[in-house]
Amino acid sequence: MPRDLDVSVDRAPPATRRSVGPARPGAGWSALLRLRSTAPDWVLALAIFAASRLVDGYAIARNAALAGTMSDGRPYGYLDILGNWDGTWYRAVILHGYPAHLPLDVHGQVAQNTWAFYPLLPALVGALMALTGWSYVVAASVVSIGGGAIAVVGMQKLVAAAAGRRLALWTVVLFCFFPAAAVLQLPYAESVAMALLVGVLLCLQRRRYLLAVPLVLLVGLARPIAVPLAAVLVLHAVRVVVLRRPGEEPLTRGSVAALGALCTAGVVAAAEWPVIAAMRTGRPDAYTQTMASWRNPRQMRAFVPWHDAAERYLGSPGMAILVLAVAALVVWVARPQAAVIAGDLRAWCLCYVAYLLAAMDSFTSLPRYLLPLFPLGTLLAAVTRDSRAYRVALTVAFATGSVVWIAVVWRSRTMAP
Repeated sequence: MPRDLDVSVDRAPPATRRSVGPARPGAGWSALLRLRSTAPDWVLALAIFAASRLVDGYAIARNAALAGTMSDGRPYGYLDILGNWDGTWYRAVILHGYPAHLPLDVHGQVAQNTWAFYPLLPALVGALMALTGWSYVVAASVVSIGGGAIAVVGMQKLVAAAAGRRLALWTVVLFCFFPAAAVLQLPYAESVAMALLVGVLLCLQRRRYLLAVPLVLLVGLARPIAVPLAAVLVLHAVRVVVLRRPGEEPLTRGSVAALGALCTAGVVAAAEWPVIAAMRTGRPDAYTQTMASWRNPRQMRAFVPWHDAAERYLGSPGMAILVLAVAALVVWVARPQAAVIAGDLRAWCLCYVAYLLAAMDSFTSLPRYLLPLFPLGTLLAAVTRDSRAYRVALTVAFATGSVVWIAVVWRSRTMAP
């Protein structure tokens, strides 16, 4: 369990803290509290991230031990199961690249293939393997952990600017212990994509528009989140150029030009991977047909999977319940009390939720799709002011959910995470 982020540090003079005899009960806890007071915030963010990786790592190792033995009789270990699921596809990209022709199944439909998996993670992992000679799972884990570490450091800075230091650190806690956060150390692209996303949002916050251009273009090669991010860029441009508040300093011509270049990069990022797939395979619909191969029926239909799932699991009122839930989320994020997250973070949450509803399905991958909604963690932490018990309980619930997710979903042979 992460240490309490809200307890004030004992301010007694140093002499009163020394003891000649055995260490007092709670002395270690006091040392942690003093560290919390003196350590830089980026160190605390990394410490939280490291603690969460140890918790998820232990859960993964335990599940490996429960998986039986391999064909040679050896018991499964942590590294033996680290590359499950999407990890096998990214390994295939490193070994074989992307097919020049889309594979077809016995019915003549596009079969599952590596065009569904974006190239940035396998490029980074392949380069690290070539430089170090490490195995695929080790190199991939290092890349994921590195990306996650960068993401949480940037996340703390991003949220602290609007919500303050304590809520920023609790945002990092809830993100790191989120039920699907195990992917931050697995051969999945979420860590790298999160580092880029946080970097872009930081650049928007600080109006470093040109610096954000290469980050946005890399987002388009990391994960399918460039479409909602492009919408956020456009909304940011409208807000700071067209809807500028009275008394707010206008952007210089250079900044306006840089912001225009950034919005253009957002549009390019949203289209670049589907365009590359189309050019390489000779099929304009190569990417969408590949993505549809994971659906049943094999069609990409906006909003339909959510409609079907709502009615399947909730019956005839399912769609009404879904609409009310989405409306409640929009009101919760847009309400004045949610000002603890800045305008761009609110816009990101709303645009990304709309994108999930329109383009993604609602099955077992959804928990990890929710990781980019980290600003909602800030709102969750701010539900009650300075309530340590509530925030600790929420963290414990998230960590418990992570153990369950690893055991039930990620280790499953039938439910793809």
